Amino acid sequence: MSTSSKSDLSFDCVMKCIKSFQRMLMTPLKSSPKSENVVYSTSETSYPACDECYEYQYNQHNPSFYCQPCNTKRFRLEFDKWSTGNNKLDRLIQKSHIKSKKVFELLEWIPYSSLKDITRIAQGGFSTVYSAVLVNGPMQRFDLSKQQWSRAGVSRVIFKEFYNSKDSSFQFLEEIQGYLRVGGNKPVTTRIYGISQEPKSKNYGIVMQYADLGSLRHILNETFHEKNWNERLDILSEISSCLSQLHNVNMIHKNLHSGNILYYRLSSITISDLGLCKPLDDENSKDIYGVIPYVAPEVFSDASYSLASDVYSFGIIASEVVSGNPPFYNKAHDQGLVFDIFMGRRPQLPQEIPQHLKKLLFKCWDVNPNERPTMQQIHKKLDQWKHEIRDDPSSNIYKEFKLANEKWKRNSTTFKKLDLTIHEGAVYKSRILKFKSLPKPINANGIIVNKLSINKARLNGIICF
Repeated sequence: MSTSSKSDLSFDCVMKCIKSFQRMLMTPLKSSPKSENVVYSTSETSYPACDECYEYQYNQHNPSFYCQPCNTKRFRLEFDKWSTGNNKLDRLIQKSHIKSKKVFELLEWIPYSSLKDITRIAQGGFSTVYSAVLVNGPMQRFDLSKQQWSRAGVSRVIFKEFYNSKDSSFQFLEEIQGYLRVGGNKPVTTRIYGISQEPKSKNYGIVMQYADLGSLRHILNETFHEKNWNERLDILSEISSCLSQLHNVNMIHKNLHSGNILYYRLSSITISDLGLCKPLDDENSKDIYGVIPYVAPEVFSDASYSLASDVYSFGIIASEVVSGNPPFYNKAHDQGLVFDIFMGRRPQLPQEIPQHLKKLLFKCWDVNPNERPTMQQIHKKLDQWKHEIRDDPSSNIYKEFKLANEKWKRNSTTFKKLDLTIHEGAVYKSRILKFKSLPKPINANGIIVNKLSINKARLNGIICF
């Protein structure tokens, strides 16, 4: 036997011994009756080893026991057995198979024939949204005994078909993959199961999680009259938690509004439409896409999206949560409204709003992005208030929210459900927004301006629908 062979054998023996020794240091706690999965314990934590390689694969960000090395090998063997028909898209899905550390990060190619009961539910300028049934459901875990992925079974999903996407590079999905890796044990963004292609148009689309309870806007329409001020604070805290986790890794949403904050029966809320709010054949465009009331003034000025522009959008959403009303629902969403916003107009707030919360929203609405608080600061503040309300009756926060709740109780007996007359020119769908010769934005006294005597002819604005 050659020296080289002896060396290789020695190395293999050493590695086997090391692994064996590591296992000896662990004490088996229990064995699942349904699998061979052994749970080990150390002085710090308990975790299951992978059934296949017996390596330690569990951590706080991997609660589903997803073994990346084993699954990566498995996926690589399947790469030549499927194709989207688009080389760049093939590589993107393959990359998700190699890089994913949690099952909800995975993308897969989903044949259109796997989608049944397809019903159009919305249509916009860049895409059409359908509800559908995914016959086998999304992947959950690899079943070693059957040598196949176990799936969730028949599942209601959303299929979002993008216009002019046949030759798209799909670079936007690279960004989405980054978002999916944020959030620890719980995704903060809507899970995307995979990609499919409509056979007639040849347009590609994404298959994603269905929000069984609808959007924040829907929840407010149906149940706002039931929500006291503590519950409104809970909603804002949860939204701020999701956004702060995105901002922790310097990721910007760019198109936040109450329609893309979604509610799920089992997993509370997630944020959707990250990077999905513009045409796929216009990925390098500097055009602004959004819903006018939620767009920060500086974005209108020079398309300068930032973490602070998300904070402004959060402030507008917060006004919606505390009032129940969509922002500027009684005005046309046109160049006149944009001009008013530049002159300091902001959504009307209810008179009984706790003063600390009112001041926080004013800060979020500041025309100077540098004067706005960060999402981390907002979430910390909201969480602090929740604890004070629960534990400290002597605090000003407790007293302010108690007073607001008393006023809410008096009004809630006569106020049952939102019945708003929305202005026919109010548009709450994302669209292209183009403006020229905008004035310098200012903060009006008290932020909220009800009437303006300004010559709007100075504004040369164009909105492209």
